[in-house]
Amino acid sequence: MTEYTTLGRCGIEVSRICFGSLTVSRLGADLPLSEGAAVIAHALHSGINFIDTAQYYDNYEYIKEGIRLYREQGGTVRPIICSKTYAYNRELAREAVDEALARLGTDSIDIFMLHEQESADTLRGHAEALEYLRECRADGIIRALGISTHTTAAVRGARDFRLSDGTMLDVVFAMLKETIEVQLSKSSEKAKAFIDKYTNWGKHSQYIAEVQKELGVKNYICLLYTSPSP
Repeated sequence: MTEYTTLGRCGIEVSRICFGSLTVSRLGADLPLSEGAAVIAHALHSGINFIDTAQYYDNYEYIKEGIRLYREQGGTVRPIICSKTYAYNRELAREAVDEALARLGTDSIDIFMLHEQESADTLRGHAEALEYLRECRADGIIRALGISTHTTAAVRGARDFRLSDGTMLDVVFAMLKETIEVQLSKSSEKAKAFIDKYTNWGKHSQYIAEVQKELGVKNYICLLYTSPSP
């Protein structure tokens, strides 16, 4: 049975397993549209309601067709879609949101994020794009905004970052396996100890709890994507 959880600070309920649509796109398996859509429809029928994509993945049509096929086959659950962009200013952020809406054939997107942020400095440098996403959130065009990252520095930066209305980012997607081993092992022996303890990646919840404790983000809810070792 598929498990569900509340995502970040935004109150959106998602399946604990997210479908990463990069896998079916030209940057992944490069499946034909019909096959990629069938994979997405199967994931939705299996109880996964959360689809991750990005402007860079160039695969919105796969998702649109996958959802259409799912509904044609009797599916009734509305999927939660998260997209990301490398936009660094207002105009590029507007173009990214408009492209996603048009190609997905929808008038709103659940989560929109800035892609692969690296630190507090990059957050400040992309503040104009984040402000545009905040406006979209206020207008109901998106439900939540945030960042994806591979670095602990960006997680710390997101914890402290505030938008012009004083609010925090809603969600942080932190894909940290390799980079956290490097960064935290340099910063403390305690961090290295718990990394060593969980190197088999068999205890994700304990690992995440320790990461949150080490980063001092107990009261800031992050969704951490972690992948098993090969």
